[in-house]
Amino acid sequence: MGDPECPRPLEGGMSVAPLVSVDKTGKPYRRRADVEVVISQMLARPVDEWAVAAQRTGSGRLPTEALVFLIRTLRGSDKNLVGALVNILCRRLLPVARSFAGGFETVVTDEILREVQDQIIELLFPKIPTRQTEFLEIAFREAVKRRTLNVVEKVKKRPQLVVVANRRDEEDDDPDPSRARRFSIASIILKRHRN
Repeated sequence: MGDPECPRPLEGGMSVAPLVSVDKTGKPYRRRADVEVVISQMLARPVDEWAVAAQRTGSGRLPTEALVFLIRTLRGSDKNLVGALVNILCRRLLPVARSFAGGFETVVTDEILREVQDQIIELLFPKIPTRQTEFLEIAFREAVKRRTLNVVEKVKKRPQLVVVANRRDEEDDDPDPSRARRFSIASIILKRHRN
């Protein structure tokens, strides 16, 4: 069912295995109590019911941190179920990421969202758990926020190409034909310094 380091379904009334990572102060990572309860309840149910439970909305909604645990538990087993659960998780992360990725053209925003989604999916399937992978089980929304802000910052820092129409045809009587080229270069430089 996957590597021994990853979460596994537990037998009977056993409690959910604790996380192994610690924060910067040395305090062990702990899931919220409500997440632990839901995980225990889900582990007691047939695996076939997990996708149905994950799709619920409203007050009976499965906490996203519990969904992360279930995905990590199934890693390497039922690929169809894992795919369905990852799809549900992605539908939940996109609105969170979108709320921190505003102010860009649609194509750039979509690029940011894809990058964040790819990073989160990669964190779901580590061979050995890390602080980042386990953080998804204690504060999923915060993890998505941080990754989104990091990607947004990268996008803001990359150079942007500005295409300026060549007005040379309109200015045939201009004694300085290099004027249009100087205008283009100046526009590119100004655009870089404004951002």
